[in-house]
Amino acid sequence: DISTSGGANVVGRGHTLGLRALFDLPSAEKFYQTFSFGIDYKNLSEDILIGKDTVASPIEYYPVSASYDASWTEEKSFTEFSTSLNFHLRGLGSDESDYSEKRFNADGSFVYLRSDLTHTHDLKCGSQLFGKIQSQISSQPLVSGEQISGGGLGTVRGYLESQSTGDNGIFSTIEYRTPSLIGSGDKNDPKSDEWRFHAFSDAGILGIYDPLPDQKKRTGLASVGVGTRFKVREHYNGSLDLGVPLVGQGGKSQAGDIRVTFRGWADF
Repeated sequence: DISTSGGANVVGRGHTLGLRALFDLPSAEKFYQTFSFGIDYKNLSEDILIGKDTVASPIEYYPVSASYDASWTEEKSFTEFSTSLNFHLRGLGSDESDYSEKRFNADGSFVYLRSDLTHTHDLKCGSQLFGKIQSQISSQPLVSGEQISGGGLGTVRGYLESQSTGDNGIFSTIEYRTPSLIGSGDKNDPKSDEWRFHAFSDAGILGIYDPLPDQKKRTGLASVGVGTRFKVREHYNGSLDLGVPLVGQGGKSQAGDIRVTFRGWADF
């Protein structure tokens, strides 16, 4: 369940199938870039809870995306950039009335640009400084499946995952990482184990078009915290973050509360 900024909750499941074509673009020794084009099938079977009433709002549609990704590697830094233009044409999938029932003033035709920029810089003694900016710009109200969400590990730690959503938004992260306590310390050795501690500050703002009377037009999120992250045996990863919200959002995310989040994953 994801609580919105208004007096409603959204409950349900969705299904997404996607097809992508990936193209390598001219690159250099320290620079790599790709372009991809694809189409998705999305079926969102959601129910909107308003008080004690339940309103069904299923929807299916076929958004198209065109994405560009690039990475730069320097002796003491690594930078990644990605941007994606996403759009959908009215008449594909559900009727226009289905969109308006799901989101006020949504009509099935939309376009938005989502971008991400990350930079890692090596400091003295093996420590690192990490920065990240994420943004989304849209031209009209979007259904929930296309909105940008804020809160949680990927945006503003210390809040619930997808605490708030918006048609437009921007988020930033600044993070200091200690030298690794294990491993060789050679960043060019992918098999080297790594265990670092970090301190972070996250912040962001979300905005929606045509808010309902009980909704906020803009929502701000900000937090500070500390954590640790490790990688062992090349494939196994884990992170533990302790975040403190600086801006209360009601419910379970009050200013000054402490939220601990653990994540474990493997990549091959």
